[in-house]
Amino acid sequence: PTNITPKPTGTTPCPTNITPKPTGTTPCPTNITPKPTGTTPCPTNITPKPTGTTPCPTNITPKPTTAVTPTTTKATPTPTTTKPSVCDKPVDGVDYYGHDIKSTQRSNSDDCCDDCAKTPGCVVYVWTPWNDGTCFLKWKAGKSAPYWGAKAAKVTKSVGSCQAAQSNVDYYGNDIARISADKDDCCALCLTADNCKGYSHYQGHCYLKGELGYASAKAGVTSGVRN
Repeated sequence: PTNITPKPTGTTPCPTNITPKPTGTTPCPTNITPKPTGTTPCPTNITPKPTGTTPCPTNITPKPTTAVTPTTTKATPTPTTTKPSVCDKPVDGVDYYGHDIKSTQRSNSDDCCDDCAKTPGCVVYVWTPWNDGTCFLKWKAGKSAPYWGAKAAKVTKSVGSCQAAQSNVDYYGNDIARISADKDDCCALCLTADNCKGYSHYQGHCYLKGELGYASAKAGVTSGVRN
């Protein structure tokens, strides 16, 4: 017959709605509270630690200053002394020709007097505006002649004298000046220099001596000693 119950196969088939076997690990829920880090964050509103120093108030009363009354020192004026001139009053527009010892460049004629006084044998000077001012220092006032712009003056004569001239005697060395002049003028030239002790004249020149060395015989030499 066609409705015979089939013979069991010997194996029961598994049902399709069987509950699946658990995997053995329970998944973590997504809403788990996170583990604390172990460090509590500092609140941002903590009161700052005091610095330990109280700031000075800006409205401190300033310390009064002691006013010092200035003292006025009255300077005592230094008296001025006028050096007396050793020259006569200059004469305008006059030149003494020749007999020059040397020349110095000076813009002021008054300076010529000092130059002449410091130059052994100088007895007169003539200043001219030539070359922005020039002093011509002379051992003798020669013939005068008019000269536009010139100023001339003589040095005040020195007081003193010389011993009698010694012929054919020479005082060797120690010359302070050599001036072309006559032997009769040598004493006067020596007197113009404070440091002149005497002179020897030879071949038209006066040799003024700052010191008198040993005297020696020499033909044609005339010497003199200042008193």
